[in-house]
Amino acid sequence: MAETHEILFALDAHDARKRLEKTPLSPDVPFLQLVPLWRILLGLGLLALNAWLWGLLLFK
Repeated sequence: MAETHEILFALDAHDARKRLEKTPLSPDVPFLQLVPLWRILLGLGLLALNAWLWGLLLFK
């Protein structure tokens, strides 16, 4: 059983290393290429909703 975990851990580490090699982290790469647009818009929408709800709560 321990051998299976060691193999899976090694495969995970290998996959992570490969993903890091493929992911461009230089300043030439635009931010939108690294983070999908829908995630940015979802984050901004949730931030706006949070601010609006706090405004309702605090400034009744």
